[in-house]
This record gives sequence, structure tokens and C-alpha cells, in this order.
Amino acid sequence: QVRVSSAEAAARLGVEEAGNEIFWLMHQTENWILRRQLAIALGDLFGAPGEIYHYMTGEMSRNVQALYNLAQLTEKQLRGFFQRDGRPGDQVIQRALQNGATYYDRGLYGEAFGEILRVWREILVLVPPKVSKGSAIIAQYWSRVQEYLDQGGQPHAQDVVLGMYSLYRYLREQAGPGRSDQGV
Repeated sequence: QVRVSSAEAAARLGVEEAGNEIFWLMHQTENWILRRQLAIALGDLFGAPGEIYHYMTGEMSRNVQALYNLAQLTEKQLRGFFQRDGRPGDQVIQRALQNGATYYDRGLYGEAFGEILRVWREILVLVPPKVSKGSAIIAQYWSRVQEYLDQGGQPHAQDVVLGMYSLYRYLREQAGPGRSDQGV
């Protein structure tokens, strides 16, 4: 409990180095409550502290609906980038976001996370990162994800939500100030 409290405090303070420690602590425990609290702490590093809490807590049916909503917000952010560049929307990315939420709904966390990982890789090509604290933390998170998967790690429900949330926060960060979605 002390380690979790420390990780949460570091996340609230915006300490980037805490991200790596939180990530590995989250994946070393089999306790889903502890894993969820660590995921929330890590998500706090991605953007507005406390925002991810809405997506991680409550009844499973509410969490599923929240993830569908998060996928839609992410899709909306992507459409903004496509419109800005005068390109049609990418159906593959949109389908992958929807599939990620659907797999999560069915309890197929590995498949859901695979779809979200595919979207992350596409987003990096379509929306090159601006240098910012949030983008750096999210890129670090995805590097740790790849290491974890390369070591045979299996994604959990918290990974799916955290992954989808990281896509959304990354796109918001890249859109810059003044471009935000209401209703988060």
C-alpha cells in the first residue's frame, strides 16, 4: 500500500521517472485492485490528473461503456487531424478502435490490446509527435509495453483502458491548446 501511495503521489506531481517504476509495479502484481490503482497513477502522468479515474473505476458495465466513449473521443480527435490535412479518414484505424472496445467488452483483453497497439503504431506515422512532456511520457509507456510483450507479458483489463486513454491523451497533446473535447 505504501508503494502504491508513493506511485500515486509521484504521478500527481508529474514526475516522469515514476512512469517506468509504476509500469513495472503494475505488471508484477496479480492483485487486480493494486494493478488498477497503479494504472490510474500512470494514467495521471499522461494528462489531466484524475481524468482516467472515470475510465478505471465502477461497475464493469459502466467501464465498458466508458471505454466505448473513449474510443469515440479518440476517433473524433483523429478525424480532426485527417480534416486538417485534407485526407479522408482511415477506416482501418477507426475499425481497430471499435474492435478494441468490442474485444474489451467480451473480456478478450489480449485481442483488445492488440488492436490498440496497432492504432498506436498508425498514429505515430500519421501524427508525428511534438516535443512535449505528455508525448514523451506516452512514448515511454509504449516502449515499456513493447518490452513487456516481448518478455511474454499478457495484457490485463487495465492495460486496455490505459492504452486507449494514452491514444486519446496523445492526440489531445498533439492538437495543442484550444483544441479539446467537451464531455470527458
